[in-house]
Amino acid sequence: MKETSLDRIVSSLADAPKPVATLSREAGIGWKTCLRYLTSLKRLGVVAELRTSKERIFYLQNFGRSRLATIPRPKVGLTFELVPERGPDPRKIEDLR
Repeated sequence: MKETSLDRIVSSLADAPKPVATLSREAGIGWKTCLRYLTSLKRLGVVAELRTSKERIFYLQNFGRSRLATIPRPKVGLTFELVPERGPDPRKIEDLR
């Protein structure tokens, strides 16, 4: 099985918290790509971020329990239909006076 960039980032973070530059070097990808992966992992709750004045350090949260396999993907349709809007039926409206 081929190891992906995401696998290399997560396994690198398992060792110790690291800044984006170090993670991108170890994963063999650009720093912007690495930052995009880390942002996605952060939104999923897998990693957390610590900002200093010069760098962003990422570390794993709940390392023993990965949430990557349990996130459902939303199904989004590509088509829509315009339906004419009708007013309420005056026979079915209750008079509250």
